[in-house]
Amino acid sequence: MNYFIFPDIDTTLYQATGSGNTGLDEILEIQKTMSTSGGNIKVSRILIKFDLSFISSSVSSGLITNPKYYLNLFDAKPTELATSQSLYAYPVSQSWTMGDGRSYDNPVTSEGCSWTFRFGKINGQLWDSEIRESGAT
Repeated sequence: MNYFIFPDIDTTLYQATGSGNTGLDEILEIQKTMSTSGGNIKVSRILIKFDLSFISSSVSSGLITNPKYYLNLFDAKPTELATSQSLYAYPVSQSWTMGDGRSYDNPVTSEGCSWTFRFGKINGQLWDSEIRESGAT
């Protein structure tokens, strides 16, 4: 039996925009663009929140046994990619707000989570430094 779940909320965090929010973008973008000298130019991370309560209770009750989880990802116009890529996923132990910004907003939407803020610039609550430094955001 297959059971499909879709995210409740999601967003892309862009290091280059600092407090910019992209909660309404249609595409989640994982990016690491480097200059020819090896310096980091653009880095992004994605946040996806799923409601797993039904799956969790179904595993606990024995309705679901030996579950397997898959996250389907697709490349959109990739350039200069190696034939093999690694993608790491980490749980985020802090709450966050999706927001209603888009990557092309001008002026930049700063309410909702961003590379710097968990809930938006006005709230001002930063991500815990351990999470930012580990790349787990």
